[in-house]
Amino acid sequence: GVYRAVLEVADAHGNATYEEIIKADNTVSDGIRETANALDNGYVKICPDCKMLIEEMQEYRWDPDADDDKPIKEKDHGCDAVRYFIKTKHIIREATRRISR
Repeated sequence: GVYRAVLEVADAHGNATYEEIIKADNTVSDGIRETANALDNGYVKICPDCKMLIEEMQEYRWDPDADDDKPIKEKDHGCDAVRYFIKTKHIIREATRRISR
């Protein structure tokens, strides 16, 4: 699948080993909440030059027709990438661990 393809490309360019690449945590609703928390609390900041990402984030909406919490899957690649980063790198857990010390 895609994960295997990423590993093969990374390996071909000498950029990563299997142990260095991990699958993203794709839990959508939890990821969106953690992303909002990370942005609201300054754990993650978006560069003002990332105009397309900022515009995409401003247009991000919940799907009113969905049975549960789901975003509208439209123009959301940047938002998804930020969510994958925050969930996969455990930004909230790491930030709260540093604060509690």
